[in-house]
Order: sequence, then C-alpha cells, then structure tokens
Amino acid sequence: MWYRYILDKLAKVKPIRGKHHDWMACCPAHDDRTPSLHVSLRTDVQSGSKLTLYCYGCKAPVKEICEALGIRVKDLWDPGGQAIMYSEQPRLVATYDYLDQAGNLAYQTVRYEPKDFKQRQPDGTGGWIWNMKWVILVPFMLPSVLRQWEIDDTHRDRYDWPESEICIVEGEKDALNLWSVGIPATCNVGGAGKWLSSYSEWFRGRRAAIIPDHDPAGIKHAEQVAGSLIMAGVKSVRIIQLAGLTARQDVSDWIAANPNSVHGHKTELLKIIRQSPKWEVS
Repeated sequence: MWYRYILDKLAKVKPIRGKHHDWMACCPAHDDRTPSLHVSLRTDVQSGSKLTLYCYGCKAPVKEICEALGIRVKDLWDPGGQAIMYSEQPRLVATYDYLDQAGNLAYQTVRYEPKDFKQRQPDGTGGWIWNMKWVILVPFMLPSVLRQWEIDDTHRDRYDWPESEICIVEGEKDALNLWSVGIPATCNVGGAGKWLSSYSEWFRGRRAAIIPDHDPAGIKHAEQVAGSLIMAGVKSVRIIQLAGLTARQDVSDWIAANPNSVHGHKTELLKIIRQSPKWEVS
C-alpha cells in the first residue's frame, strides 16, 4: 500500500489494539524514545485517503514532522492510482554507516532513488532518530583510515615505504569504490560545501589527496577542503584532476570507464596522485 513507504520511515511502529488503521511510532521531530506519534489512515469521499500525524509529546506541526521524515505534506495523501506519482516515491537503495573512533555507529546516511539523501542516528533501542541533533560528526570510514595510518607508522622505517595519501571525495559511494581498488578514502556527510574544520584535525601531520567531482561545485569544495587541511597542519595536500571526465562525473565514473584490473586501477591512480603538484594557498 502507498502509505507503507511512510510507515517504513518511522521507528518503533506498533498498531493500536482495536483499531484497523492506527499506529503509534516515535516522532522524528524530537528525541522521542517512547512512541508518542499517532499515525492514522483516514478516508474521505471527497478528498480520498490520507495519513494524519499528531505527536502527543512535542505537538509539532505536521509540516515539521514531514520535514523530519524527509517527505512533503502532500505525500500524506493517497496518489489515487496516479502511476507516475507513485513510481516517483523514493526507494531506499543504500545505507552508509559513519563509525566513531572506537568503531561504534554514530549515524547513517540513507540513499534513495530518485537520488536523495537523508541522515539518521540510532536511538539506542533498535530504532532511528531522523535528525542529527547532538551528533559528533566524523569522517566516513574513520576506523579504516586510522588503521591505514597505523600501517604507515609501522613501516615508516622502511626507506622504500610510500606513506599513504588518504583520498577525500564528495560521496560515500566514491569512497567505497576507491577502497575496493585498494586506495584508502573518506568523505564528509552531506556532500560538497559541508566540510568542517573538525574533520581536518584528523589529518594533522598526514597527507591527503582530494579528488573532486568534475563540476564548479566540486572544484570549490576541493579548494575549501584543501584550505582547511592546510590550516590544520597537514604534511601535504593535492587536488587531483582526472582526465576524461565530462561535466558532473566523479572518480566512480573514472573507475567504470577504465576497465583495468583492480591492481591496474590502484597503480594508475597512485601514479596520477604522485605526479600532481602539491596544493598551496594562493
């Protein structure tokens, strides 16, 4: 049923005993640990079927609850057999875990199709809070990045050991694709323009290579990140320009367009990184 898409976004959904289309769930508009959101399916001859939302806890307006869920108020109405509208309802296709230094789940990015991203944090009882209040933000794949640096430090006494340059990209998918070919990578939650100085502190005394998306926003983001890293005291930072990309393409497109072996991708990318000049503040 059309309304299941909305119910699936809520945490701790339980039917109300004795009522056919009424549920209680955690309200996404506040830190709700005991379900206080009443969800009800109502049908009217003139307006058709719709979900009603009312929070007995924070009493937030319906619009605010919908925004916290990542939907529009009009999504509460039954599309009424309009196949196009129904087919455009977002579909969850991937989740990306952000782990803290100890390896605990701090928060998660959820990807939908048509392309959209939302963030949520665990509520401690198996459900989700669909906001980022009070969350300490960390770079993506942080424990893996830290392990890579431990390897670098262990082999630093070997004269032929090239210290790794952690790649910084715009999105989680790009970072995972780089890891899949043997190159450590990270990104920040939220994409371009959302880099925080606190992320740069993790790179103090390290090396970084930024691979931006091939568009003006990507270049601007790369320069913002590079400036932040320099301020934090990195050893070096490079902005990598990959040849052959068209507008809005990224490193994932570069990997897909170059069907080498996994070893070939790594070797070629490392060569491009080493040959790229170090970035300096102009």
